[in-house]
Parts: sequence; structure tokens; C-alpha cells
Amino acid sequence: MNRKRLVRFFGASLIAAGIAAVGISALKWKSGLEAVKPLAAETKRSVDAAPIQIQDPLYPKLPKIGEQIGELIIPKLNMSLAIYHGTDEDELEKGVGHYAGSVLPGEADNCVLSGHRDTVFRRLGEVGQGDLLIVRTSAGTFTCELPPLNFLAKI
Repeated sequence: MNRKRLVRFFGASLIAAGIAAVGISALKWKSGLEAVKPLAAETKRSVDAAPIQIQDPLYPKLPKIGEQIGELIIPKLNMSLAIYHGTDEDELEKGVGHYAGSVLPGEADNCVLSGHRDTVFRRLGEVGQGDLLIVRTSAGTFTCELPPLNFLAKI
């Protein structure tokens, strides 16, 4: 009889742990979805603003991991996403992560931004050739026009 109780208790504990894990995952997923914000009217108007002159150095000090460094604007999707320095789960939960091993936005070379495909980047498949990606930081506003994306078909 005691063994039967122990097995029931263990089974109930596993079910409770599973429910708790699903609940925590749902909360993290929800917080990722809330990181996506629609564009403000003033941002929509400033998309065509003239580019700024780049000065050296663009960033007087390096940001700390977890610090918000700017925003990623995707006009076609009417989206504004906060960019955080770092790509750990803490940063990606809040928005887009900037890979600390890459240059900061606007500096020479490739700046690497990352995010979860089921939260902040879930609509990224809707953008294509000629669409703009705009990064706004303390150093300025940097615009990238997407090239043809057919190179992915070759992979």
C-alpha cells in the first residue's frame, strides 16, 4: 500500500512539474511577443531622413551586457523592436539581441542582430528585396536596404 501511494505521489509530482514548465514557457513566449511595438507616427515620417555623417569613434564607451543600445525599425511590418547588447536568453526575452562579438551598428564591418523566430522575428519572412531595416542608436540612424534574398534557395 505504501508503495502504491509513493508511485501516485511521484506521478502527481511529475504532472505538476510539467504543468509548471509549460506555464513558465508560455510566460516567456508572451513577454517576447510584447517586445514588438508598432511604429510611432514620428518614426514613420523620419524614415526618409537624410543619413548622418559618421564620426570616429561612434560610441565613446562600449555598452554593458543587457543594456538597451537602440531600436530596430522595420517599416514594412510597422514594427519597432528594442535592441539589447548581448544574446543571452535575458536579452532575447526583451527584444532583439546584439552579438557582443560583432561591431556596433554603424561601425565598419558586420553588425550581428539576433532574435527568436517565434517572437520578435515571427513576421520577418514578410520582408524582401528593397525593404528597409533601420537601426537607431545614440550614434545615429543607419539604414539597410535588403538585397535579393534568393541566395537562401542555394543552401
